[in-house]
Amino acid sequence: MNSTTNPTFGTSAAHAPEFPAVLSSSIREAFSLCPRKFEWEQINGWIGKEDNEHLKFGSAYAAGLESYRRSYYGGKYREMSLADRLSNSLADGIYAAIIDYGDYEPPEGSAKNYERLIGALVEYTLQYPPATDSCKPSMFQGEPRVEFSFTIEIPQVPHPITGDPLLFSGRCDMLSEYNKGLFIFDDKTTGSLGPSWANQWRLRSQFTAYTVGAQEHGLAVVGAIIRGIAILKTKYNLAEVIVHRPPHIVDAWKERLIHDAQRMVEMWHSGYWPQYGQENGGCGQYGGCPYQVLCESIAPEGYLKVYFQHARWDPVIREIR
Repeated sequence: MNSTTNPTFGTSAAHAPEFPAVLSSSIREAFSLCPRKFEWEQINGWIGKEDNEHLKFGSAYAAGLESYRRSYYGGKYREMSLADRLSNSLADGIYAAIIDYGDYEPPEGSAKNYERLIGALVEYTLQYPPATDSCKPSMFQGEPRVEFSFTIEIPQVPHPITGDPLLFSGRCDMLSEYNKGLFIFDDKTTGSLGPSWANQWRLRSQFTAYTVGAQEHGLAVVGAIIRGIAILKTKYNLAEVIVHRPPHIVDAWKERLIHDAQRMVEMWHSGYWPQYGQENGGCGQYGGCPYQVLCESIAPEGYLKVYFQHARWDPVIREIR
């Protein structure tokens, strides 16, 4: 069949399709938002060539905070005064953020640029001085639990190709002790803060997933703490939200995960990946779905090598492969 004269609207990949061996919150969200996006990204392995300014900034900010916390709460500068300990740890964080940000050039006029990235890290330490911060990393064998990762099996759903157990993986920024409890801790960057920003985390699947992952590893996590920073052109705003994950919410999440994984496998066998984004507004989320150009075209294969590269994000090693 000639895909130019007889387009198949993306169901025919230029490379051999694969079914992911490991799911994650972002992969599951992409599937729930639009199975067609999931097909392009996870099954056929096409990702955009251009970096997303919001994701790039968020990645560098997270890298900076991770390095800063490891240095401050670990043993690296423990013998210094609190002031020197903070300044040296912050310098480590800024260096890590610079390395992660690299030579990326954001769109002209963007508030999420190199200078604002450095300023955001400084502002965080001013708003939440580590010596008095109510949220500190829990400790394990003398080291702070900064960057907690997990992988668990999804029961009842074997991989459709290998027959091995399908897996679910996740990574949070920190395990935090707060008010005599253990919490998932996650940092978020945004353009604005307010009631809608805070409310979106109340039942957010991502934090239920992290709670389940921690509990499956024997950690008595009871909820999540989310700290957000709004990156504006002339200032920063910060906010903190605490959400709990009681057993009934955890159990419902586990049931839905099995159901969603089964639907993925069913669509893999049928070869039909519907475009739900057109109905639920998913096409316009996160600055616009990059796969819209493919969904709009009668011959999407012609756009693949122009706007996309053949690669896949591995949620376990957190690298593109």
